[in-house]
Order: sequence, then C-alpha cells, then structure tokens
Amino acid sequence: MEKGRRGDLAGRELVMAGYMALDGTAAMIRNFRGQLRGLPQELLENAVSVWERQRQLYAQLISEDISDVPQEKTLVYRIEGESLFRALWQIAGQWGTGFSVDLTCIPLRQETVEVCEVWGVNPYWLRSGGCLLIAGENGGKISRALRERGIAAQVIGELTVGRDKLLLHGQTKSCLNRPGPDELERIGADMPLYNI
Repeated sequence: MEKGRRGDLAGRELVMAGYMALDGTAAMIRNFRGQLRGLPQELLENAVSVWERQRQLYAQLISEDISDVPQEKTLVYRIEGESLFRALWQIAGQWGTGFSVDLTCIPLRQETVEVCEVWGVNPYWLRSGGCLLIAGENGGKISRALRERGIAAQVIGELTVGRDKLLLHGQTKSCLNRPGPDELERIGADMPLYNI
C-alpha cells in the first residue's frame, strides 16, 4: 500500500487492521507465564499462535502490492512498538487532523482481555505492533478486502477537521490525552522483554 497525499483528509474512514495489543499480550505471556498460571494454557498458547499468524500477515501486507485492497486516496500508518492510543496520537500529528474513534469497534481478542485483567494492564496503552491504521474514503471496502485475506479489520472511526481526538464508548465521549509510557514498560521496567 502506498501512502496517499496529504490534503483534506477530514471525513475519511479510519480502519484498523490487526488485533489491538496482541503483540503486547504475546510478550507478556512469553515473559510472565509463571504469573499467568491461573489462566488456561490453551488460551495462552492460542494468543501466541494468533499473534504469530498476525505477524506473518502483516509482513506480507506491507511487502506486497495488494491489488484487491483499495489504495487510491489512502494513508497508512504502521503500528510497530507502540500502543494503539500512541499510534492514534501520532497519526493526528502526522496527518494534521483530528479523529473520532469508537472504542467498541476496535478488534480485540478475549485472550488479551484476560491477560490484561491479571496484570491490571490497559490494552489501549499496550504495544500493538503488527497492526495498521488506514484512512480511506471507503473504509468498509478496505476492511472487507483485508478480511478476505485473513486479516482482522474493522472501521473504527473517521478523521475530522481540527485537532480534537475523540474517543467514543456508547453514549460516553472523552478526549485522548497525550500518551504516557507503554504498559509493558510499567510492569516490566526491570525485566528484559521477549522481542517478538
């Protein structure tokens, strides 16, 4: 996928490709498996397996010219060693827009929810490497094309005029504050983390 041109981006739909915080979840499992004994081993193995598959698909996606994924007038941001909230903050600055994101639409695995609950970790602030944020005029078409290739993808919101960074959850609206450190730094600052 090629990056589109900057310009009037307001109104373009924002698609997330990949599962939020699955990268960080797999890193926590690899580093802190002993502390996760209360969770079923099958759940932990499944999270790592899904992450490995997502990583392969991500590598394929960014290295190929994908003719069935609409590319005209799109912008792509690769999430690497950062959380989703940090990535959203970054795109607003880089693309010169605000955004409105519905938190209930973000692709999230149950394994991530359960591992994060054990550690008291917020998945929105947990490393989400192997995901893409894609802004395009037809987010539904982009997300369908990605899902047909086996990649979890969902329209999560849209780019807006101005600098407001709105997070929606049902009837609740809030603004994204400047991102702090990744949750992995908070829980494992004195431990080397497994690099995935």
